[in-house]
Amino acid sequence: MTLNIPSLLTQAYNAFQSGQLEIAENLTTNVIRIQSGNFDALFLNGIIQGLKGHHAAAAKHLKKAVYLAPQHPYAQYNLAKALIELGRHKEAVEHLKKSITLEPNNPESELNLGLCLMKEGLFDSALKHLERALNLNPRHIETMVNCAICHIELGNIAYALETALLTTSLSPNNDACWSVLGAAHLKNNNLTNAITCYQKAIALDNNNYKYYLSIGKCYKQNNDINNAIEAYEAALKLSPTNIDCLNSLATILIRQQKFENAEHILKKAIDSDPNNSDTHVNLSILHFLKFELDLGWNEYEFRDKNKYLYGGSFQSSKRQWDPKYTNDRLLIWGEQGIGDQIIYASMLNDISKIVSRLRVGVDDRLINLLGRSFPTLDLTSIKDRPANSTFDSYLPIASLGRYFRNQVTDFPTPKPFLKADYDKISAFKAQTHKGKLICGISWKSKNNTVAESKSMLASDLMPLFKLNGAHFFNLQYLPEQEDLELFFQQKAPIQSFNDLDTFNDIDGLAAAIMACDVVVTVSNTTAHLSGALGKETLLLLSHSVGKFWYWNEYQGRNLWYPNIKVFQQKIEGDWSYPLAELQKYLEQKIA
Repeated sequence: MTLNIPSLLTQAYNAFQSGQLEIAENLTTNVIRIQSGNFDALFLNGIIQGLKGHHAAAAKHLKKAVYLAPQHPYAQYNLAKALIELGRHKEAVEHLKKSITLEPNNPESELNLGLCLMKEGLFDSALKHLERALNLNPRHIETMVNCAICHIELGNIAYALETALLTTSLSPNNDACWSVLGAAHLKNNNLTNAITCYQKAIALDNNNYKYYLSIGKCYKQNNDINNAIEAYEAALKLSPTNIDCLNSLATILIRQQKFENAEHILKKAIDSDPNNSDTHVNLSILHFLKFELDLGWNEYEFRDKNKYLYGGSFQSSKRQWDPKYTNDRLLIWGEQGIGDQIIYASMLNDISKIVSRLRVGVDDRLINLLGRSFPTLDLTSIKDRPANSTFDSYLPIASLGRYFRNQVTDFPTPKPFLKADYDKISAFKAQTHKGKLICGISWKSKNNTVAESKSMLASDLMPLFKLNGAHFFNLQYLPEQEDLELFFQQKAPIQSFNDLDTFNDIDGLAAAIMACDVVVTVSNTTAHLSGALGKETLLLLSHSVGKFWYWNEYQGRNLWYPNIKVFQQKIEGDWSYPLAELQKYLEQKIA
């Protein structure tokens, strides 16, 4: 008996349109058994599989449909939708582009293409397609919300706020609208408004862990630790193994020195996702703070080399160095900022005793200073990664720690390891005031994430400037003009060294530091530089936010820079105590 294929397909479409998916699926499956290359059956069956949540089967059938009819815009579109559900966004992008070429006026194609590009981190391209979707379907809430997210990611905060605010006006009972408005306020550092928006989102949907996570971040940034913990715990009730939630709670517990609880949470996160680099880095910090250095370095090896190393991780076939490769031509590569490269440079003498053929890549602003301090080393700028043929193995500079600083007793007898230019020191000394205590001073950090917590206002320094017998020299890199104007207006006894670019001329900055009697600084490059030069350094530290693990003191002294004396906040964000203690200390020096 011959089956009537057109009749079966007609029955299948009628069943589909009336919501009888099982009947439609069975009919199209029968057609496919008879004619494996029937486009209509493959297309409809693929759509049905997608509606039933069987996305792998949907993609399989729709891929065959697209092969048979590549000019069919909705076959391309529905295949892309199935691929999106499978997390295959790059593949989906290509099919969505083809769908849009074939059917340019489909806002859903533009929206989904924008969403895929967002998943790939291509927010600029995503925004263009989302805006096209809005032109085709104005005031579509989901599209507007995602436009706002793109503006946030691109730093267009005014546009993000405008778009997000409009969504809350158009759809005041939509939790996603309040969430994206909260995100825009958070990005704008308006924590009060951000918290209010997230509270509204939670009131509309109290089962979305992301809202609790986001409001927790607001509370944490606002130093409202109790509410932050409560928010993270609420998030974890909804998503017990969520890595962001676990890490966020653990970092607060580390800040509170509740190490046992924090370690338990971080190990739970590692059980959930063994390869998450942030979790391992947080666990490394916990171990470092406890002076369990060997455990700390082991965990620190999981750090994201693409993010930490200048130029990204090494993609070559070269091996990462370990001590059995003593005859290798070893390339040590700088990572993170200048301060990090300085502190880890303290171990270059250790490695040079083991490996004779050594090349070190650092920020080019450090080359003159390090070249004088380590005259036998071959130094190169990290802007120009050497060809693979010039080295046998490589090592990120921070990874020296796992071989040379595994225990407290591994730290050498304290002595400076950087040497400033003698002639430059003399030139800067000639500009100082005899009979005065010459204090170099730096009051801000430019760290992208915790600069505000580490930095001081220029007005905070005014009590120091009233000290009789002290004169201050500006060592701040990239000082803000309004700070300098305030010093001038208040007739503060502070000046800048002539012919010194404190940002680009690190060698000159080192000499200026050595021309001072003492250096007062917050946690920044100047602190590392002064510490490495052996200059008496009076370090103003935040309470916990922005206080990096290497500033932790062991039995009253810093292991990396023993010449540093710490003046730390008692209360987060309040500089009054450390400044008062510093003022007493300077008064005693002057006396």
